[in-house]
Amino acid sequence: MKNKLLTMFVVLAILMSVFVGSASAQAYSAHFTTSITYVNVGAAATTALNLFFYAAPDSTTPTEYALPALDPLAAGSLFVGNLDNTIVPVGFQGDAIMESDQPMLVTLVQIPMDQPTVKNRALSNGFGA
Repeated sequence: MKNKLLTMFVVLAILMSVFVGSASAQAYSAHFTTSITYVNVGAAATTALNLFFYAAPDSTTPTEYALPALDPLAAGSLFVGNLDNTIVPVGFQGDAIMESDQPMLVTLVQIPMDQPTVKNRALSNGFGA
């Protein structure tokens, strides 16, 4: 009985890995863009609110993008796909860091472009150091 149960579990695990593998392969061939929403949860207006884009994970020289100042409890958003190609070039695979002099809540959503079969919208939140 234990052998049959173990065999069924192994077969089920193999089948699940086949489905997961094909889905992730489809997603990785897709092109994504990012939308960033942010809220100033500090007690004062921001005087410095910037995004720094690093072209590669090991890059040390960022491209700076200044965002408009935000009053306390005010929100803003940025669709990265609308930025100039000199800031975020097509095919960008680097990193971005938001810097502010007030505490911020930040959420980003990655949206698949030109891929009607990709249904996921990857979501993540920003955290302080």
